[in-house]
Amino acid sequence: MRKVTIGNDLSLEQKGKVENLVREFADVFALSLSEVSPVDFIQHCLDIPEGVPFPRQAGQKRLTEPQRKWLYKVLDDMEDAKIVAKVPQDEVAAVSPTNVVPKPGGAELPSLESLRKMANEQCRLNNLPVMWPEVEASPP
Repeated sequence: MRKVTIGNDLSLEQKGKVENLVREFADVFALSLSEVSPVDFIQHCLDIPEGVPFPRQAGQKRLTEPQRKWLYKVLDDMEDAKIVAKVPQDEVAAVSPTNVVPKPGGAELPSLESLRKMANEQCRLNNLPVMWPEVEASPP
């Protein structure tokens, strides 16, 4: 519960229910790949006809140094978490290129005020009390 923040807009009873729910299902929440537990009740099956040839060389676009460092760290984390495994080159059945797309620099995120206005609108649409009336009074 140390890493979970629960808003102060809940009653003590509601807050207790949320805390109990988070404790009960703590194994569902993961803060990193290393906390993801493997499951044995699902299996991915690809319906690929027998004899279909796969590409064995990827037309990989050259990665920049920051992209390469990021990608290799993600792959190392996935390997540590047993999500992927390295295989010898002669065992590779198929390859595909990897595209690392940086987040747009300087992309404008909605302000807290506009998010609160949107939340208020949803409250109105669902006949719930408006949570942040003070943002309604502020000039645009």
